[in-house]
Amino acid sequence: MNNTLFFGSCDISDLLQYTCKILSTTGNRVLLVDNTLEQFIYYGSQIHHGELKLTENDGFEITNGFLKLSDLEGFLTTNEKYDQVIIHCNDPQFLSKSDLHKFNKKYVAVNNERIVLEKTVKFLNELFSSKGIDDGPIQLTKLVVNQVSCDIAEDYLESVLGKFPIAWADESFEMMFDENDFVSKINNQHSGQSDINHLSRLFKKTLIKLSEDISGLDNKEIKSAFKQAKRRKIVWGK
Repeated sequence: MNNTLFFGSCDISDLLQYTCKILSTTGNRVLLVDNTLEQFIYYGSQIHHGELKLTENDGFEITNGFLKLSDLEGFLTTNEKYDQVIIHCNDPQFLSKSDLHKFNKKYVAVNNERIVLEKTVKFLNELFSSKGIDDGPIQLTKLVVNQVSCDIAEDYLESVLGKFPIAWADESFEMMFDENDFVSKINNQHSGQSDINHLSRLFKKTLIKLSEDISGLDNKEIKSAFKQAKRRKIVWGK
């Protein structure tokens, strides 16, 4: 089982659902877990509202409602059917610093909005200040979404977190704001789809690279899965 963790207080529910759709098209069994305080995926998809349930969406499954990582681990122990588990988290009560070593890949998703940056920094401050086994620096990859030209320094996040044992990956991911991508996101939220046909070229390119990075599959296989995902009809709400 490959475990991937996304930190951050910005809404990347669309990006994560698109990624899960592509990975599921490769034959992987994929679970997307929403553990954000804002419940980005919960409200940005056709997930069942109310008690903890699994919702099938375009070939992968979505869930939410786990208070602790140990609760999720217990669930996965009795549901050993997933090849990929992807979690979006900004709740410091969900996991500890020592839990970070359980994940194959860890990303920090931000944009340049002040509230997003400050809430993300606060979360990471709490996480890295918590007690836990110190096994050296934790490698994180930065993911910048809805990027716009502004006066914020490119290394702002790295500079304010400089006191913590973080090793930033050499390669980061960046997606410029594009109105077509935002329109696709809104349309998909209300229709229950994960339609990737109308995304911008840069978004598609980043989506393919991110899917490669998470899965470890080669570019050729991910591109083939991307083409299949574009053609696949939706299946949701089961």
